[in-house]
Amino acid sequence: MSRIDYTQNLGNRIYMVYLMRKVLCARGLGISWLVLSAALLLSFVSIISVIRNFWIASRDLESAYGYVAHSFANTDMVVQAISVSIIAVLTFFAFDFYRSTTYNR
Repeated sequence: MSRIDYTQNLGNRIYMVYLMRKVLCARGLGISWLVLSAALLLSFVSIISVIRNFWIASRDLESAYGYVAHSFANTDMVVQAISVSIIAVLTFFAFDFYRSTTYNR
């Protein structure tokens, strides 16, 4: 192996390490998980129908809470798990945003 081949090979390896660090960081994994979960949720649930029924059923805050709680409790376990994972990722992003704005001044 010549010196030029070794240098190119080393440069390619360094670039791959850099790229994998960017892709596998917490934010990158969170965004990819969020997109995957949202796509999976859209395959199970008609979001347009849920929003339409929500506006019809919710006259005040109490009935809106009742609709959300009842619809969540009476849906499939897969949809519940996907919804909880989406809420968890959004909570992680909220805490991450709060930490980045609070501690990086």
